[in-house]
Amino acid sequence: MISKARSGSNQLAAYLNQVPGCRCYGEIFKPNFPNTKGGWKGIAARFASTEEALALHRDDLCAFWDRLVASHGETNRIVGARIFYTDRRSSGIWENRVFHPDSLVIHLWRDSIFDSYVSLMRAKASDQWVVRKGEAVDASQADELRFDVEAYLDYRQKARRRFGATELMLQGRDDSLSVEYAEIAQPNRLALRLGAFLGKEVTLKSTLEKQTRRAPISYLDNPQDAAPFVDDRLSVPEDA
Repeated sequence: MISKARSGSNQLAAYLNQVPGCRCYGEIFKPNFPNTKGGWKGIAARFASTEEALALHRDDLCAFWDRLVASHGETNRIVGARIFYTDRRSSGIWENRVFHPDSLVIHLWRDSIFDSYVSLMRAKASDQWVVRKGEAVDASQADELRFDVEAYLDYRQKARRRFGATELMLQGRDDSLSVEYAEIAQPNRLALRLGAFLGKEVTLKSTLEKQTRRAPISYLDNPQDAAPFVDDRLSVPEDA
């Protein structure tokens, strides 16, 4: 799964793990992943030793991925992971695995650039990146945020460039699926699309809560500065 932060990748990964014979890992390609609290211990256990897992993750990401996939044997016939646009671009994993002709690729994107940016601001401020069903959203540090126009314009430019480059790479591929953020909230409809793509009967159950139902601009203490950008879309050319 190719995506970027605040595009619904946690929920889509949870959906994919509900598909029979499918195992979707998180952001395991990030350089600091072995230092994260969750996930690394279980992955390292699939290698001959923790030292081997660490060395391959650091020096040969393609071999690391191949060993991890092979460790599933016939249990999981589809093994995947999340990778963000900028993750390990010089490692060879993109050219040799992500965009390999034998790979199945899901491109998850969020059309509203402004909404994803404010969502990122709120997640950083509250340090709450995922909200499970039944959990409360910690909004104590995520209200009255200061909108930085220059920082947003840089974010918008990079988001459009990376999205466009990925769409171009996937153009014409029958083994790729484009999923927009809004579809995450429609599990029944998404189940049909995933089922057709993966060749399986799929039933999906939502496991995460949406962090906010309010308009993103309402969290800003300078909404007048942000107002010109609320309608920014990835799907709309920059010069439109």
